[in-house]
Amino acid sequence: MQTINEAIECVLEYLLELPLSPGTISRYKIHYRHDIVPYCEANFINIFTDDAMAGFLKEQLAMVTDGKICHDTVLQHRKAATMLADCMQGRPLVWKHKTNEKAMTCDYFRKILGEYKIHLSQTLSAGTIKYHIGIARQLFAFLESCGLYDFNGLASENIKDFITIAAPKHKSSMKTLTGVIKKVLAYLNDVGLISVNADRYLVNPAPSRKKLFPCFTDDEADAIIKLNK
Repeated sequence: MQTINEAIECVLEYLLELPLSPGTISRYKIHYRHDIVPYCEANFINIFTDDAMAGFLKEQLAMVTDGKICHDTVLQHRKAATMLADCMQGRPLVWKHKTNEKAMTCDYFRKILGEYKIHLSQTLSAGTIKYHIGIARQLFAFLESCGLYDFNGLASENIKDFITIAAPKHKSSMKTLTGVIKKVLAYLNDVGLISVNADRYLVNPAPSRKKLFPCFTDDEADAIIKLNK
């Protein structure tokens, strides 16, 4: 069995074969040497398994919440950690992991996703269903990346972590994102699969933007100013 450092070298050799800039390669070297390796040493991890990756990402997400690192950094750490876990467990290395149905290997989540799609078809249009299922698929794939292969052990903090990861891609549509997640969780609660209340993490951070119109014309404003002199 290769060591973590040997696996890192394998990943870096793989990255060198890709059309990536030297700066990108250097950043990933830093992610491994300054973030992942120290985490493994501090936690006595000799094999970077999926469970080890889930623990590392949980710590990274806590640092985002505390304002110690930004969303973009944790996304890069997540990609670096995923490739290292793949390498150490004999899986093929992939630079881009697409967030789609193929990203989920868990039959349980695939089954639930299919049942949820049928449920949505009773009230929503085809286009709206496609969007809702896309977000639900991303959520389930995220849970799987955290080491959850069913809803046993699901906590509200898992939902918070997913929102943290998804937020940068939904800066102008957070209300829509949180609404979709609420609907997914409501369905899972209704059918008895979960008993999690994550409403506190699904509160919209800001009200919808409203366009303000001037109350007075320039002439009217000048007239008011003159009357008060």
